[in-house]
Amino acid sequence: MKTEQLILYRDFEEGDLLTDMVWLAENYADDFYNLSDKAGLLYDCMHRLLDMAGRYGFYGNLWHCYLANLLVNKENSYSCSAEIRGSVEGSVNLAALHDIRIFKEFYDYDLQTVAKALGAEEFSIVLFYEGNPQESKVYNTRIRDRICDLAQRFCLDHTPEEMKQTLTEFYQEYGVGRFGLHKAFRIEKRDGRAEIVPITNIAHVKLSDLVGYEIQKKKLTDNTEAFVNGKKAN
Repeated sequence: MKTEQLILYRDFEEGDLLTDMVWLAENYADDFYNLSDKAGLLYDCMHRLLDMAGRYGFYGNLWHCYLANLLVNKENSYSCSAEIRGSVEGSVNLAALHDIRIFKEFYDYDLQTVAKALGAEEFSIVLFYEGNPQESKVYNTRIRDRICDLAQRFCLDHTPEEMKQTLTEFYQEYGVGRFGLHKAFRIEKRDGRAEIVPITNIAHVKLSDLVGYEIQKKKLTDNTEAFVNGKKAN
């Protein structure tokens, strides 16, 4: 399968769904496999996509959101470098492009044809999913919306090169993985172990919300502007 040809983007935490969906897309028309079994697997994939939507708060094309979520959470030699520098040099670009080329094939699957062939027209629910207004249990709403937006932006990319550039820009602007995407954490004790857990509900405070600190705010603004303008010291 195509998943076995991936180099950098593999061994995902929720990779079983990817394996099953790719297998169906590659084998749905093969009469060697039982039609009922293939339809059953597709319905199971649909169940997992809907469960994911409930946990992550995703909406729109849930297959595309799932793929985008895999890409933005995978820390590897390319994504971690792109998070810091944006476009990077070296052979790692060839490996990344190789994988993005495969992911674009995943992205461009005609799943409606697959579902129709297997008698599962209800699969269209996960391709045009209207999410609940409730917040994500995994991400804050800003991160959730960024991932859903990235899934839609990939639709505008006609080539793997364009898709890779879109993903690279996301890494540089928003980060990669749990510690890149999230900005606040807490330590919880789970099963006798300390675990760092992202905080999903964050109150975003603006400078205008701080009353009575005009001198301090001006100093902070002036120092920040000096730093952005490249001055050696503030």
